[in-house]
Amino acid sequence: METVNRMELKSYPLRCAVVFLIALMAGCAGRVQPALEGTFVQNAKSEFSQASDTLKVEKAEGHHYRIHRRTGIRLLDEAGRPGKLVMQQEEWQADLDPQTGVLTERSKGRRLQADGQTLTLERAVYRRVP
Repeated sequence: METVNRMELKSYPLRCAVVFLIALMAGCAGRVQPALEGTFVQNAKSEFSQASDTLKVEKAEGHHYRIHRRTGIRLLDEAGRPGKLVMQQEEWQADLDPQTGVLTERSKGRRLQADGQTLTLERAVYRRVP
């Protein structure tokens, strides 16, 4: 019985070392990036206007992405009724930082962070659409 206990005591540090190495290797394997490509929408409303914003994110090459932004805005009249729809379109170029998973838009430095089903641009949170 005493030899079994000594063997268990000798194998305990080995087991700890194996568990530590597995955890270390899993951490070094790199981050799993949430899918950045797709279409994301966000709606906003104030006492003066209603806006609907769409971001379509496409992978270009390497760590470069193209983002198509379409925004529809309706100004509200004094009675709160929506007016004519005004559409705006932009195309952005963005670079992905593989360490942080953050997309940085090149011209104005806007930062986009993906988190599975959402994409955050500054304070606006966009939700993924199928």
